[in-house]
Amino acid sequence: RFLAGAFSGGIFSFIIFAEPMNIFLLFFIRLIISVLIVLITFCINNFRRFMKCFAGFFLISFLYAGVVYFLVSCFSFSGVYVNNGFTYFDLGAVSLIIITVILFACIILINRIILAKKKADLLYDVSIFRGDRSTKVCALYDTGNNVKDIYNGSPVIIVSISVLDKLMDNDELVRL
Repeated sequence: RFLAGAFSGGIFSFIIFAEPMNIFLLFFIRLIISVLIVLITFCINNFRRFMKCFAGFFLISFLYAGVVYFLVSCFSFSGVYVNNGFTYFDLGAVSLIIITVILFACIILINRIILAKKKADLLYDVSIFRGDRSTKVCALYDTGNNVKDIYNGSPVIIVSISVLDKLMDNDELVRL
């Protein structure tokens, strides 16, 4: 879906080659393009999630547009063209590949640093009790699915059958 969204964004960027348009028509076209990219990329199934993804899409787009506008306004770059609200960078294939590899390496590095820090904060020693039996397990706190117990709203952990084996009789496990 991400590749399809990126591909559709790339296809829609050909609007840079169109004649300059009325600002209202351009706004309407860009709004439709944005909706389509978000729908393609995130496979939205409810309105609230769509609005979150749409807002995030615009936040990132505005941030990118602001940075590019600042750089183009303050520094004279050759090979940067702006038309119909789209920016085109005239880069060679080798430069584009090198920049892409560097950016992906940065993203992976930042992700690993953040996840390494978060992972230590998310591991808990949990004791599970059933009658007079108990067992200790290392549990990972919910990392994004927001699964909650339907009765009291507490976070949920998922355990393997081997952990339950220590707490239940064999006939109880068969019923699960």
